[in-house]
Amino acid sequence: MWFCGPRALTVQQYVLSVHKYFMGARRFSFNMNSSLPWGSYMVRDDFDKTLLSAIEEGLGPLGDSSKQAIFFHLEKSFDIRKESIPTKLKEFKDALEGIFGPGAQIIEKSIARCLQNKWGLQAENVDNVDILGYVDIVKRQVRKG
Repeated sequence: MWFCGPRALTVQQYVLSVHKYFMGARRFSFNMNSSLPWGSYMVRDDFDKTLLSAIEEGLGPLGDSSKQAIFFHLEKSFDIRKESIPTKLKEFKDALEGIFGPGAQIIEKSIARCLQNKWGLQAENVDNVDILGYVDIVKRQVRKG
């Protein structure tokens, strides 16, 4: 066992983490709730998980039943599975507009605020930015670290 910080890790975990770091040249995000001992790497998966969580939270004010109905409708009518939303963000935005019309902008702002809160970023004006533009802004801010 190797000891790094508060957790012990196996040789396999250590080798895998070092490999991921050097092969991907990633930065640490220091998420102590991660399965890796000192945190996970800021890889696309972490950002996608956070984005998906922000989307779920942003749809929260509509209620759980409505949120589940929206995810069901996205999958059946637009062929967008919940898990694939972060990689199909443009299609997700178009689907929201198809479902809610101009009301989609309110949902996009709610998602943007949730994403901002999840990453602990400085307040940006989300009033004039669509979800695609805002995700790009957040990605840039996260990279600056």
